[in-house]
Amino acid sequence: MGLEELESRIMEDAEKQIQEITREAEGKIRNIRKEIERDADREAEKILKNGEQEANLTYRRIIADTVIKGKDRIEKRKNSIIDDAFERARKDILESSDREKRKFLESLIERDGDKVPEPQIWVDRKYASLIKEAKAGDIGDFGVVIQSRDGKIRIDNTLTNRINRLKTTLRPEMSSMLFG
Repeated sequence: MGLEELESRIMEDAEKQIQEITREAEGKIRNIRKEIERDADREAEKILKNGEQEANLTYRRIIADTVIKGKDRIEKRKNSIIDDAFERARKDILESSDREKRKFLESLIERDGDKVPEPQIWVDRKYASLIKEAKAGDIGDFGVVIQSRDGKIRIDNTLTNRINRLKTTLRPEMSSMLFG
């Protein structure tokens, strides 16, 4: 299985999870919006009793603050949903079979191995049995580190770094797909 197939598979799994999360989030967002509207209406009634001019100014400020806070809460929830999708993808990879993990590691090596002269492949001791030609070390994560023999060139393809790079490129696209 190549990296593209793996990424495609991860994206398909993530898409299913994203759809599920989106349904849940939409319900929560509706509730948040209703709650915001109820709070704003209650505050508006109190303000109108204290004087129309003052009430008008205060009402506008409260509405603006409530909308800003509501948008902030919604934005935080959206980011949380996207982060959850990436975390689920990470968990799926880490819980996959040794065969699947080996394929994933091999695809990471194939992806960047030719970019480093005289490459040395490092894997965490925990996963050393999966890739025989790799050196075992304490890299602290699932994945590979490809390093030139002299140590001047180093490509960190650990799962955490791969996901962080994907987050940077995929977050706007996922946000657009999920939330319009």
